[in-house]
Amino acid sequence: MEDQKTPPVHIYMLNKAQQKDQTQQRDSEATAPLSASTGVATSLVESVDAPLEPLQLAVVSKKGDQLFRKHLKQDLFKLQFDTSYDICLKFKSKSYKLHCLVLMQSPYLASFLPLEQSIKKMAELERQDVSEFDRKQAVEEIDVTEHFHKDVSPAFGNASFERIIRYLYTGNLRIPREGTELYYLDIFKSFQLSEACNAMLGYLGTYLTPLDACRIVDTAYTKGHRGLYETCLRLIGINAEQIFSSDACLSFSYQLLKHCVISDGFDIEEQSLFEGIRKWITHHADLIANEAKDEPVNIIQDKKRQFTEEKWRDIEEFIRWPLMNADYLYEEVEPTGLISPYLLEEAYQFFALSNTKNASKYMPRGLRTKNRGGVKWCWSTDIDRCHSNITVSQKGTVITKGGSSSHTSVIANRGFKTGKHTWQLKLNSPSHWVATGVCFRSQLTSQLTNDYSNLYGASSQNQLYNTTGNLTTWNQNDIITCTLVISGGSANFNLKTNSGTDISATIVMTGEELTPISNLYTTGNELVLLKR
Repeated sequence: MEDQKTPPVHIYMLNKAQQKDQTQQRDSEATAPLSASTGVATSLVESVDAPLEPLQLAVVSKKGDQLFRKHLKQDLFKLQFDTSYDICLKFKSKSYKLHCLVLMQSPYLASFLPLEQSIKKMAELERQDVSEFDRKQAVEEIDVTEHFHKDVSPAFGNASFERIIRYLYTGNLRIPREGTELYYLDIFKSFQLSEACNAMLGYLGTYLTPLDACRIVDTAYTKGHRGLYETCLRLIGINAEQIFSSDACLSFSYQLLKHCVISDGFDIEEQSLFEGIRKWITHHADLIANEAKDEPVNIIQDKKRQFTEEKWRDIEEFIRWPLMNADYLYEEVEPTGLISPYLLEEAYQFFALSNTKNASKYMPRGLRTKNRGGVKWCWSTDIDRCHSNITVSQKGTVITKGGSSSHTSVIANRGFKTGKHTWQLKLNSPSHWVATGVCFRSQLTSQLTNDYSNLYGASSQNQLYNTTGNLTTWNQNDIITCTLVISGGSANFNLKTNSGTDISATIVMTGEELTPISNLYTTGNELVLLKR
């Protein structure tokens, strides 16, 4: 039986009506009764052919056995309708009349069920020309309830078991799209269905969103799904600014929150991180107060204060206070009284010395003065951020104008609300009209065309846009250096080229991010992102 393993795996997403049905039908509820004649749940057989949208198709694991797997899958599917069976499993209040050959695909089931013995017994009875009725009478019913509750999960129920049965017979997995992925992944691991596990992990790795990652990252860690856990961390790291600015971070465990604060790879401004931590601690302190709502008010307040102080004292040393804007630290952080005086003193000392010649002597670079962000911005291929006539390289560092000559825009995949940011572009094309700078997304045209007049910057042909300064014509291979410094409700933008352009603008921040933008007109225009 070595070669007869699970057929290729199909994972299907339920449509909205089916999702509603599945939400109402939890594992504690029984699904459609089994057919008395075939032992197969009629609803399961019918649902296999229902029109579903495929989410993930796992490739067969061994070369050369694709045809064998195809025929095996067809034969196993037909076996559902076979009136013969050689094993009967009782789980909770339901009985399942099944086939040992199919169940042997699960090493877990094969480890405690007498599958080979049952096959030999049925073969011997058939050789003795025993009638089908008598052969069925000879099949013993085996109660697997205790095994499943001990080895799989106490929450494991008939609905979940019937999905496992359907998978073994058809190679199809059909589960609710959201909220149960890790639950079923654990079940597949318990039944030792490696291809089902790989298919689910592949699905999650492909379709996982940042919010999904926030929802399941802690469970992925505690359940030992290392690859999935690392995928979640990468997604959270790339989208850290948005996650900590929303309520998504409130679902984090404290261990995960602390990991984010310590990590160098999370792409987030320090002010945003501080606000997210403050929001997380306040939220969880309120949860503690709610749990103690029947206690005296002074006891509730003491518990909240104790929790708040304990968490801040544990985590504050990993926040990079010197990377914050000095005005923000003075106006927003210091008045809270949350931060130890020595950390504030260190940050102010860093601000005072950072631009002096002896800065490294008095203020050595350490954890709290090291910039975050293992993920750098790049030009975006998103349809909402890039005109269709612009081609963006795979790494997002080269943009090329195609189509006929016309104004077309592309913006970065992230923007900035605070801090200092520097990037360099190289003008790669001999014949050119390009404009570059920064903009607010709300000022872009819906078609991403004539956006040059709304940006803060300049063009290669001596045109200023909302800036002042010295402007020259740009040449092929010119390096364009952009610097954006945002603090205290305003931003200073500067653009220089090695051919003599030096322009700047002061921009009033509106709460919206400033985003790098380029507008290309001439066919063949090319810009290369060198440094960011």
